[in-house]
Amino acid sequence: MDMKKIIALSVIAGAIIFMLIQETAPQNPSLSLSVNKHNLEAGEEIVASARADESIGLTVILEVGQEKKSLECAENPCVLVLSTAPKPGVYSLRARVTGLEEGKTLEASRRIVVSERKTTCVDGTWFGSCAGKKPLFCSSGVLEEKCSECGCDEGFYCTGKRCAAKALPLELVSLEFPRKAEAGKNFLVKATLKGESQPGAAYTARLKIGAQELEKNISSGPVNGTIEVVFSNVNLNQGSFDLNLTVLAQNIREETSLEHFEENAVIVVSEIGPPAAPAITSVFVEGDDALISWGKVGGASGYRLYKSVDANPAFISYRLLKEFPGESESGVVEALGSGTHFFVMTATDGFGNESDYSNVETAVIGPGTETV
Repeated sequence: MDMKKIIALSVIAGAIIFMLIQETAPQNPSLSLSVNKHNLEAGEEIVASARADESIGLTVILEVGQEKKSLECAENPCVLVLSTAPKPGVYSLRARVTGLEEGKTLEASRRIVVSERKTTCVDGTWFGSCAGKKPLFCSSGVLEEKCSECGCDEGFYCTGKRCAAKALPLELVSLEFPRKAEAGKNFLVKATLKGESQPGAAYTARLKIGAQELEKNISSGPVNGTIEVVFSNVNLNQGSFDLNLTVLAQNIREETSLEHFEENAVIVVSEIGPPAAPAITSVFVEGDDALISWGKVGGASGYRLYKSVDANPAFISYRLLKEFPGESESGVVEALGSGTHFFVMTATDGFGNESDYSNVETAVIGPGTETV
């Protein structure tokens, strides 16, 4: 036999031996399992994937519920994909490799929970529908405001997604300010308004006196309730000034809700003296309380009550005890201690001026107390 034939036979024999070795070499297969969701609603799809490595010649099986799929592995890695939309329930997603040596198993599993699809929001409103309470809309199980779709109740208007209270016309109940003011001293202008808007309706109030312009943002309270707006720190030089109050309703468009004009409403002078001193007209004692009455003073914005327990009224050191509003004509002082109490009053105006003391009156608290 020549050398060429010997070499050829050696090559063939080597190839056969290599193939035999490959066929008899032990396999070390592995298996992994993945899934897109473990918890889902009915109608949603499960996408599961089983991957087997070193499994040529073996079979991969993937199953969930009634769905089952298998693949004979002809390449490495071997990948099997299963997609399905199961009914509500609890399932075991299983992947197996078969064809292994006797006694060997290779499998993986996952727990899958499929719940009933939600079709209503918590209040029973169907998906994609408006709730009974405007402007709520059921969107994928969540109630959200959507007035463009569901509208607004009467007295409200749609802005963005929300309903806002419509600012209806107002009426002026009262307007309080000093007819005579002192130059360079601050004073207040208080307007009391009333309307039929739902709570939260937005307004802008603008006050103009002479060259001074002030602005306040206000909102309505209870229906048919009053709204108070106070402009503080109004300060003018000497002269006579008109007053103009305008209230604007802040709806989709700004609208005039109220206008009030007074010509020569405020006269400003260089100096205003304090108001006259009030007169205490009576002190009525019952137990350890005292009811004190006095006469009203023109131009007074408030009254101050002072008290002392000094035994000699000629040398009394009075201390402020209580303050009362300008419309008051009486007030109660409670829980006075035993003994003789001396009272005087003063009147104040809107510029901080205070009158002289009134007459002195006393109240005696203790056993056998009598009206003084």
